[in-house]
Amino acid sequence: MQVTVFATELADQLRMVCDQVEGPRCPTRFIAPRYAGRALDVWLAPDSRIEALAAGLLLSALFHIRSDDQLVVSRYGKPALADGSASINISHGGSYCMLAVAPAEIGEIGVDVESVGACSLAAALRVFPRRTVEWIEASSDPSVQAERFCRSWTRLEAVLKAEGTGFEWDPRADGLPSGWHVEQTLWNRHIVSVAARRPFMMKVTEVDPIDLLVRARRQWPSD
Repeated sequence: MQVTVFATELADQLRMVCDQVEGPRCPTRFIAPRYAGRALDVWLAPDSRIEALAAGLLLSALFHIRSDDQLVVSRYGKPALADGSASINISHGGSYCMLAVAPAEIGEIGVDVESVGACSLAAALRVFPRRTVEWIEASSDPSVQAERFCRSWTRLEAVLKAEGTGFEWDPRADGLPSGWHVEQTLWNRHIVSVAARRPFMMKVTEVDPIDLLVRARRQWPSD
């Protein structure tokens, strides 16, 4: 069984789209309102706006999602396809927004992506069990520490997103929820982690942001 992670760069072309609030060909008209609203909300941070646009475009291009009714959103904010045709999860971190897609029979999945930057031991101490912090600190090489931190963080996030609880689950006290299979890869200086109940293979596929914009417009030619 395979989980495909579609990745699109949070590029300048998408940033310019967030300022296009009028016109019949404005790309935000071709995505679900829950994402379009955030993309056009001038009170939100610019990064949050472009992340919402990218997520909406990925869902539009891959699943023709244009209405909020086509999605079911949990009380923790986790989206799912209303028709149950596939399992999905969304993440954004570093320079990318990612949409993980798997066959419905795999059950719930979670994805997380982060760029490999400096290790934050303060954050590690707040979030991880002591044994994880010790593993991160076991290397004196800052680059190794940074990758270990990123691997630990994305593993944790992917599992908690798949579980559906978010950080209402306390990993310091309870560790990770059991029964999840996690695959990780280092891709374009980002760590990508995916969690599912069943073993799987993971593939990351990059989608050009301009192609997403073109596909969104072409899908709704009458507008």
